[in-house]
Amino acid sequence: MLPCWFLALASVDRFFCSSTSSTLRRLSSLRVSLWLIPSVTIFIGITQIPILIFFKINPQPRICLGQPNLFQKVNGILIMIMWSLIPSIAMLIFGFLTVRHIRQSAQRAAGHKSGNRRKVRIKTVDRQLIQITLTQSILFGITSATGAIGGMFNIIDNRSRKDPLTLAKQSLIGNILSFIGLLSPCISFYICTLSSQLFRRELKNIFYTQQ
Repeated sequence: MLPCWFLALASVDRFFCSSTSSTLRRLSSLRVSLWLIPSVTIFIGITQIPILIFFKINPQPRICLGQPNLFQKVNGILIMIMWSLIPSIAMLIFGFLTVRHIRQSAQRAAGHKSGNRRKVRIKTVDRQLIQITLTQSILFGITSATGAIGGMFNIIDNRSRKDPLTLAKQSLIGNILSFIGLLSPCISFYICTLSSQLFRRELKNIFYTQQ
């Protein structure tokens, strides 16, 4: 859950960094990050404390599962909201706001006397930034939602707990879905590399500069 929130905070940081407001740009600083990262970590840790109370070890097979009660149903909804919904919406909103800031900055830099070639280049950059933002947000939302569903899967049907074979099948499906959810924080780089020529060009420039 923490990587999802850190990615969302990175989108917010890009929004602050690209803003024309000096007040907002000051929020994109190491000092704010050093305060915000521990705060989010503590907050997420506090929300997970009830798991230590309501989860019990099942002896057959010996795995730790949440007990099918009202807390687990409420917790499943909260996991869906905190793991998938809030980070995905934040990435989408602040991603588009960042694109708008970049577009406004490019238009101011180009001025009214810029040629058609420069205008075409600005439109190309805008299109690729929007493409990256949409692709990243959608795939992030899908994979994180799948992981949240995987976390809820083992507590949906309490009747299956009486059957060890059914419980094992249910646990396997839940673990596979949860594994897919773990991919959500890891795919951003690959999404940008595959979907944007602009990103690939800038990545090559970074490698060449380091050499």
